[in-house]
Amino acid sequence: MIEYIKNILPRLKAASQKVNQKEQLVDKTWVWVGFADEFSTIHFLRDQRLLVTKLGNVQEGKWEFIGNELIHLSSEGFNIMLNHGIIFGGVLVIQKQGVFDHFEVLYDQMEIPDGDVVKYVEYNLPQRIEDSTLTSSIYPFNVFVDKHEICFDKKPTVNSIVSCSKLFSGKVMGLPNNLGVEIVENNVVRVFYFAVVETDEGAIELEIDNCDWNLPKGSSRFKENNIIPNGLYKINSIEPSFLSWRILVVENGKVKRVGYWGAIEYTVFVIFIGLVLFAILYSMGMLLSKSL
Repeated sequence: MIEYIKNILPRLKAASQKVNQKEQLVDKTWVWVGFADEFSTIHFLRDQRLLVTKLGNVQEGKWEFIGNELIHLSSEGFNIMLNHGIIFGGVLVIQKQGVFDHFEVLYDQMEIPDGDVVKYVEYNLPQRIEDSTLTSSIYPFNVFVDKHEICFDKKPTVNSIVSCSKLFSGKVMGLPNNLGVEIVENNVVRVFYFAVVETDEGAIELEIDNCDWNLPKGSSRFKENNIIPNGLYKINSIEPSFLSWRILVVENGKVKRVGYWGAIEYTVFVIFIGLVLFAILYSMGMLLSKSL
């Protein structure tokens, strides 16, 4: 689950709020996922007390905001500074200060009673993204890649320049609207759509060079970065979730076409067309016999 949140973090940030107000945290039962085995739930109290509960055993500490983006947690046995906190409905994503590639996830037990954070995010994120005026309000947009913080001042286009403390070259995925870019020394040289398709053969990553979901001709590879064999692939699921592709045809490592019907739908359609043609021919035959 934490790996899932990490992979979609740029999109999640675009639809989230920064954690800088007491009301975002208090009066909630937060379940901490993957921090330490002895921690189960956390309560941020209004008087700055911190209650950490495990199997009914309560450990008391303190919490406070340090500036707008830092949260200090302290108790017997731990003393932690957190930053880069964002909140998405009932999901809280935080990060230890100075640790760039490790995130902690908490969820509001009242908001997500079954604890299925992935299902909650998948259901709510597309609508939040759609509602958040994706052009001007999201940019500038920051993303971390291998400890590099890269800033996009506006929606990337070929030959646009990104801001980074050092010269950066490589690919950046997860920009708003499922955009990806290829960068050479802080200069954008390629813009594409990015999608992950789960098939019976495994997960396929697509880079759609023409930036057209309806005509997704472009490069494709397995997540292990191997070019996928030629053939027809049945799609089990796809991200972004608004796509309704059912099959994917690949030739020479690239997408040739996608289909919106599976085998069952196609068979039903053929039968239906056959019945329609039969009815037309039967009617014409009856009319012809009467005229004779």
